[in-house]
Amino acid sequence: MQCTNIILGMNGEQQIFRDHDVPHIVGELSLASKALDILRNPNEEKVLSISNDSSFHSAIEALDKKGIRISRRYDYDPKSGKYTCNIRTLLFLPHETCEYSDDNIKGVEVLTSVVAAEAKCDTSSGMLLLFKLSPNTEHMRDEPSYLTAEDLVFGHNCLYGGFINEKGVQWMRFFDSGKRVAITEIAEHIRKDKEDKEDLNLDLAKFLNSRTDEAES
Repeated sequence: MQCTNIILGMNGEQQIFRDHDVPHIVGELSLASKALDILRNPNEEKVLSISNDSSFHSAIEALDKKGIRISRRYDYDPKSGKYTCNIRTLLFLPHETCEYSDDNIKGVEVLTSVVAAEAKCDTSSGMLLLFKLSPNTEHMRDEPSYLTAEDLVFGHNCLYGGFINEKGVQWMRFFDSGKRVAITEIAEHIRKDKEDKEDLNLDLAKFLNSRTDEAES
């Protein structure tokens, strides 16, 4: 199928495009392309060893079932006689601070940061991006260490993530069912999902803008 003509109007055969949000579609491609570039330049890289009983291991299994495979390496430990799963994580400093309050918690600062890893979906290479929330501990004695993926607990401090490739972003939500991590894809045709997707695209844009500002300063 050849489609090389610029759509200048909505006449004749071009009526089919009337119900499509073409600027939104093109904007998502631009967002994904920019994200892939920026995710290749983290603040720090760390190899994370994942135990079989960890939240991350359960998330890996759930992602595999969705066809999204995080790049990993299995190394043999002669002491235990077992193989360990190792993932190269790309770590970024927090890009947003919010104040959280409810009936039990008053005025706690919560930071949002990004953890990423190389991944594939079918034959398409890309990145898995995860949004992680952490309490701001700068006022405490110990120096905070935000550049880590060891504290990721899917369905708790990590609810949302996305697989990013040159075609766009496929957003997903993580749930902790009590026994294992479950994943639901965020679909465009469901109203609540559409609102979530718009919010996640905004969060991604904030992250990308923060990295651009940091590079320029």
